Amino acid sequence: MANEPSVITQNISKKFCKDLRRSMAYGIYDIGRDMFGLPANSGNLRKDEFWALDDVSFELKKGETLGIIGPNGSGKSTLLKLLNGIFRPDKGSIEINGRIGALIEVGAGFHPMLTGRENIYVNGAILGMSKKEIDKKFDAIVDFSGIGDFLDSPVKYYSSGMYVRLGFAIAIHAEPDILLIDEVLAVGDIKFQNKSYERILKIKDNCSIIIVSHSLLSLSRMCDAALWLNKGKSRKYGQAQEVIREYSNVSLRESSGGGNVNVTDRSITATGDLYMEKVRLYDGYGNEKDVFNYNDDLVVQCNYVAAKELGKISFRITISLPTAGVIFGACMLLDGINRDHIFAGTGTVVCRFNKIPLAEGTYQLNINVVPEMMIGKIYRHIAIKSFDVRSEPVSKEVYFHEYTRGIITVPHTWEYKNDDKKTGSSQKQER
Repeated sequence: MANEPSVITQNISKKFCKDLRRSMAYGIYDIGRDMFGLPANSGNLRKDEFWALDDVSFELKKGETLGIIGPNGSGKSTLLKLLNGIFRPDKGSIEINGRIGALIEVGAGFHPMLTGRENIYVNGAILGMSKKEIDKKFDAIVDFSGIGDFLDSPVKYYSSGMYVRLGFAIAIHAEPDILLIDEVLAVGDIKFQNKSYERILKIKDNCSIIIVSHSLLSLSRMCDAALWLNKGKSRKYGQAQEVIREYSNVSLRESSGGGNVNVTDRSITATGDLYMEKVRLYDGYGNEKDVFNYNDDLVVQCNYVAAKELGKISFRITISLPTAGVIFGACMLLDGINRDHIFAGTGTVVCRFNKIPLAEGTYQLNINVVPEMMIGKIYRHIAIKSFDVRSEPVSKEVYFHEYTRGIITVPHTWEYKNDDKKTGSSQKQER
């Protein structure tokens, strides 16, 4: 791996104006100052301006892949456009060492009236490829994109997915030193997404890659480092798995409201006949907590208030991840629990999960209350509470995080033997 960084950004900031008319006036004013050699007024915000990016720094070397994560509107796409030269930073500096290939927006670099064949040459030239180089790789580009039947049709008739497939095929065959990829890959079908990610893994040793995505699983698989942006600022930058894990945990806690029940929350569906007054989590020893260890008991206590007599109802409690859905749960009706008649007033329901087999991560608790025979809904709250599971790494050298270890960790054994007659041995280990 080369020591020289491919990309160096130092304290870059970019501002925009929310008012179009005022933005145009500011632009004319700034151009005028630039023409007369006067310093730009780039360090201060004027009326209706805001920082889309604010003091962001990172470094990327050849063979490294950087994932950029954060909620919508955090500045991820703006950062890629700065790196690609579409925008100039208002503050800070960007150093690029090598040829850039970019897939930032659907249809970027394509002329809608030209055919797919013609756009391969146009887009390839934009990416720095010569006609001879494009001729040599033309068939490979068409084959990878899978648009052979529509190659001679104007691209204005292409779907978003076809645009992305062709754009990615050209960018990947341009053999850039630096590849910028925005969330546009999500537009493609699953087959093409997998094909694209496999190709990225193949070229990553000889290319610096910066990718924006909301697919944390894919980023964890591909990236060496990650940059977490929030409201234009760098919230965390470092080793990919660590940054992604913290971002995932914080996002889940925020979505669950820290365990506080808010009856106006959109994640709640309720008739008003019953609501949760408080939900508490305990370990097997009666200690209230929100951080558990692998194989701990998890006790869920629901204190509810019934506005009227409801008869026999059924509670359903599930544990889930936003990216994976329900992992496990329990339902009174399906478990054959003899439920008491619910009268108006307060009550408590407790469900105990023995030795939870969850890998390290942050999980959400969901509660459903349904009437007899589970027809209709009385109360439902998705992510009413969140909790963490912690587990010690197997060793200091090897750290199994949730994306490689899986969602649950089932007790298991390993048995292996050496069939060499001279050194034959057999061992069995439990985990």
